[in-house]
Amino acid sequence: MLLSNLDQMINASIESGLDSAQLLIAKNHKIIKHSAYGNADLKTLYDIASLTKIFSLTALYQVYTTQGKINLDLTLKEIFPNYFTDKSLANKSDITIKMLLAHEAGFEPNPLFYDKSYNTELFCHNRDNFLAKLLKAPLIHAPQSCSLYSDVDFMLLTFILEHLLHTKLDMLFQATFPELKSQRICYQPLQHNYSISEIAPTELHGNTRDGFIHFDNIRTETIHGEVQDEKAYHCMNEISGHAGLFANCEALYSALQLMNIPIEFLQSQSDDPSFGLGWRLNKGGDMAYHFGHYASEEAYGHTGWTGCVFIIDPKYDLTIIYLTNRKHSKVLNPARNPHRFLGDILWAGQYKNIMNEIYQSLGLN
Repeated sequence: MLLSNLDQMINASIESGLDSAQLLIAKNHKIIKHSAYGNADLKTLYDIASLTKIFSLTALYQVYTTQGKINLDLTLKEIFPNYFTDKSLANKSDITIKMLLAHEAGFEPNPLFYDKSYNTELFCHNRDNFLAKLLKAPLIHAPQSCSLYSDVDFMLLTFILEHLLHTKLDMLFQATFPELKSQRICYQPLQHNYSISEIAPTELHGNTRDGFIHFDNIRTETIHGEVQDEKAYHCMNEISGHAGLFANCEALYSALQLMNIPIEFLQSQSDDPSFGLGWRLNKGGDMAYHFGHYASEEAYGHTGWTGCVFIIDPKYDLTIIYLTNRKHSKVLNPARNPHRFLGDILWAGQYKNIMNEIYQSLGLN
């Protein structure tokens, strides 16, 4: 009964247009709630979007840094010397792996590499040719001058990892975490024997934002079983460290149990304490949209654009994993904001509401 109000509120959002949700809460190393809502069950896979940054890429860097196989101070020029014979890349030559993990490299947040009208020089729909385009992405800040969340960082980190370890990211993920083989977590689920019925749909009208956006080869049908993120789909063949993983709550909880997080990865960056290495931290600016108002300053986690969030709060030995497909709803006003969907404004589509209710119900406020 402790969390009954949470169920009522999520179900009310389902009735108002949220398609589905899945929730896992663990307290003192025990799962105390594991529920599914709407058009989902506990096995349903979700496109976890930027949660991929933690569960795939950051997790792998943590392992190989700990093993001494990767040096976080390696620079782009040291890693990819052949590319840096191009003098136009000189301003990026000293960017390190650590800067990329901390989102301190200086790249803009979301270059539209997949849209020719954005920039013909950067346009690319081929993973084999994409690294050269990525390295040419413009800097909008000097490296290490500030933290600015950018998918470019984690796409570059994908190619770095593949280059240093001579293995493609999806294969590396499987080989590094064999314990997850029995769990429902993978890239490209339709190629791993999952059926459409086992996967939550992600967006109603492809990437068009209800017909408002257009570019060559844009998907117009419901996105279902393919990664929603345009860069991951068109530029990275659905296999990237910034987006692309599909999973359910149980698999993500199992993945967290395998993680050995080096202290360095959870240390705040000097210019913005909410950034660790890969991780977002409940420190510094207003992080209530993610962590709610009652999480401790020790809490850390990540969010995903499709409607996914998780937090770990060591002070209360609390883990919350919450997955939705909130973007699988109508765009409210495409002309004003093509990225704001009905699911985003419903009670259960807002992470802080979920977190606040859980903390209050557990008496942690």
